[in-house]
Amino acid sequence: MTFKRIVAIIGIAILVILYIVTLISAIFTTPATPELFKACVYATVIVPVLFYAYLLIYKVLKQRSEDSKKEMDEALAKNGNSSESNEHKQAKTSISERANMLSSNPSDEDDA
Repeated sequence: MTFKRIVAIIGIAILVILYIVTLISAIFTTPATPELFKACVYATVIVPVLFYAYLLIYKVLKQRSEDSKKEMDEALAKNGNSSESNEHKQAKTSISERANMLSSNPSDEDDA
């Protein structure tokens, strides 16, 4: 399941619970019934608005992370299409140069 679907299911569950509480408080009339009804009406409006805001923020943050990932890939492609760092390339080069120098120079033991 996707994140949006999970958030939608949670929102629906909260609203259903609110409606059940309102129904039960209306059936068993108590002194708290008017306050419970007001709270449920308030939450009926606020809960969907909050969930919409959460999903909107999630969408914006996800888009930003995808954009920054694309920028990173483009920058890597622009700089030689290689994921190796310059330090790593220099280390490889210096090792190769050392190996070449050692193989081209005669050893001291051969002179003796």
